Amino acid sequence: EGMKMFAGGSDKSAETLGLGVVDDKTAAISYGTACSIEIPVKKYRDAEPFLPSYPDIVDGYNMDVQVYRGYWMLNWFIKEFNTKDPTIEQIVVNRNAIQELNDKMEKINPGSDGLVLQPYWGPGLRRPLAKGAIIGFSDIHTKIHMYRAIIEGIGYCLKEGLDLFETKRLHHKIEKIRISGGGSQSDVICKITADIFNRPVSRIQTFECSSLGAAMSAFIAAGEFKSKEEAAEAMVHQSQEFLPNPTNVEKYKYLYEHVYIKMYPNLKGIYKDIKEFDELNKILVKDAPQKVISLLQTTIRRWLRIKLESEFSNVQEIAKIIGKHPYFIQNEMAKVRNINKDRLLGVRKSLNIAEFQMKSGDIPSSVALEMALVQ
Repeated sequence: EGMKMFAGGSDKSAETLGLGVVDDKTAAISYGTACSIEIPVKKYRDAEPFLPSYPDIVDGYNMDVQVYRGYWMLNWFIKEFNTKDPTIEQIVVNRNAIQELNDKMEKINPGSDGLVLQPYWGPGLRRPLAKGAIIGFSDIHTKIHMYRAIIEGIGYCLKEGLDLFETKRLHHKIEKIRISGGGSQSDVICKITADIFNRPVSRIQTFECSSLGAAMSAFIAAGEFKSKEEAAEAMVHQSQEFLPNPTNVEKYKYLYEHVYIKMYPNLKGIYKDIKEFDELNKILVKDAPQKVISLLQTTIRRWLRIKLESEFSNVQEIAKIIGKHPYFIQNEMAKVRNINKDRLLGVRKSLNIAEFQMKSGDIPSSVALEMALVQ
């Protein structure tokens, strides 16, 4: 009774405040399970398409771009590739494995000798079909190269977010970066960040900046400080700064502009095909072939009526109407061209369907057609 209660804000907003990032000339990077880059702004702006800015704890908004499977990937890497094969409990309570990898990573050349990773182990809102990708393997690469490529790939992805902020939202350059979270404890990771972003990178007296930001917001609400700026000056203390290495900056700049930025545009069509394969695989693995026939019959209801025993031109017409489906059109049309009229009659008899309509619904219509032709 009589205790004062104050509402706070989101964890990332608290973390940004806890880093002392209170203007739009500095970016806050969080290296946690989910990695993010945030910039506070007074006026509302969408961070990127389909992703709104988060309310700042005190005033204004925080533009935010995240890698949802961020430094979670380090634990994934240790679990899957570490020869010591630690348990999940050991990974959580013991950071020795990560520290050992960080020490070894420092001996790998910047840019991981041409190994470049796109860190979409979990898709984002702007690119929902994206998958993780690694390119550039050769016989010189080791698992430590791959570990460093994860760190660098997350950095590239966050830099892509910063480029979006600078060119499309703020229209000015970010001068410096502050980092927090578990990853900020590593000097090597701090140096890599400074080199990828080509900006001074600093950390403060603690890596638990969300807790510090929550405390700062409480003091502001209680009237101990008049503003975020006053609270940051009193409670946030820079402990170390890392400056970019010009030679490393040039290496990262080349890989970012000539390799990383080109990866998604060149792979997005393949990602659609993988999604199509996933859908087809779910159907075929479960209860085929009877399940396939049942699912096909559920689609026989609406807007397409073409007889299977008609001339082959009608099969092409089906492909045009329901198509433009990359997996079917590009990979299966060659097979369809070899199917003659007798085969089509056999399909009709096997499914006991004289005519059918296709609709989008239970399964993609092109997948339904493909499976009918495969029977």
